[in-house]
Formats: sequence, structure tokens, C-alpha cells
Amino acid sequence: MVHGYPVLAKHGVAVHGLRADGISDGLGEAWWLALEAVIARNDRIALVIDREEKRFEIADTDEKNRLYDFLLGWMRSLGPEDLSAAINDLCKRHSVDLAAVSREMSMSWDDLAKLAADPNVTIGSMTVNAPVLTSLKDAAARAKSRWEGGGADRVPPRHHAFRLSVWRPRIVQSPACDAGPRSRLCQCVTALPGVIQTEGRSNLHALPRIAWDGRQSSLRAMRVMLSGMLPKTR
Repeated sequence: MVHGYPVLAKHGVAVHGLRADGISDGLGEAWWLALEAVIARNDRIALVIDREEKRFEIADTDEKNRLYDFLLGWMRSLGPEDLSAAINDLCKRHSVDLAAVSREMSMSWDDLAKLAADPNVTIGSMTVNAPVLTSLKDAAARAKSRWEGGGADRVPPRHHAFRLSVWRPRIVQSPACDAGPRSRLCQCVTALPGVIQTEGRSNLHALPRIAWDGRQSSLRAMRVMLSGMLPKTR
């Protein structure tokens, strides 16, 4: 809304955004950003992992990056309740305001409504609180993967995405992938790398994505990824 959208709008580029109702309601926890803030601001951190107190010395950038990757992977493996407890404990220990970090990165319903008014913008859903579905048991994952629309009257979603989730057929079987009344044929996006195949060979309930998040440093890398030859990401 602040940086990317004005550039895309200027050039008439179609945009597909994903909403999580809890985040727009101000109730979500941007734990990945809070984790980043804790590590960036401290040279030593401590937290409980598997009921054991762990301490880390992270004086330089490489050490901070390695610890972030390690803790990111560990936190993604936790269920929603355990993840919330872990990030809240970590933030309290190191004086990071989790609520403030989460509010700063969140788009309000007014922001989303402004985007949705642009005919080049499509708003999709990624559940209420954007949990890591693969950390849940199948029944809970199916429930969380369904379209849930607290703000559907203002910004009705057209499609659905499984955030940070490896596709599992048991999760996406209909009606689990149900993007609401305006999408008779739901298109669900996974975090699996890849390009959409021609002639109907891509599963519309498990569409791949190409991630571009700063870890690739050139347009040449992007062209390779768009060709279907995806380099391994860390």
C-alpha cells in the first residue's frame, strides 16, 4: 500500500493480495517480524526450546542471520498456541512490543477497501490468523484453511492461499478450499515453488508460487525462475 502498490498502479500491473481478517482487525501476531526485531536489537538472547532454556551469542550479522533461520524454522513447526506462547515469551524477555510491531505492519480494513476499489486489484483470503497449516493436525488444518470472512462484506475475497504450507491433499479437498460465494471454482495457492502448467495440468487447488523476497539479487535469477527452472532457495 505504501511502497509497492503506487509503482504497480502507475504501470497498470494487476495485483493479487491476500487478507487475514485477524491481522486487519488488529488481533494478529506478526511473530516473524517480532523475531527479527528481537535478534536485530540484541547481541545475546535467551528462550525456552523444548522445555529447556537456550542462550545464544549473536554479536555479528552472520550469527544473527543463522539464528533467525534456525528459530524461524523451529517456530514454524509449532502449533498456533505454542507459537503464540513462544513469541510472547521471547518479546517480553527482550522488551519488544509484539502488538506494536504487528499493528505497524498491518493493513486496516480501510486500506484494503481502497485497494479493492482498483479494478486491477484482486483480494484473496489466507484464513483469519494465517497459521502455518502444516503444523496442525488434518482436521484443524482443514478448518483453518476454509474461507472465513469477518470483513467479507467490505472486502470480499475471491481466492484462497495456504500460507507457508506444503500442499497436502487431505487439507485442500473440497470443501476445505472454499473461497466463499463469489468463487464457484476456488483457486488455492500453496507455498510450493513452481510455475503454472498449460492445458489444465496444474491443480487449481494447489497452485505453485514463485517467491521473490530479496534473497535473489538479480533480474537474471527472476528470468530463470519464470522459465520453470527454479534455483534452490534456503
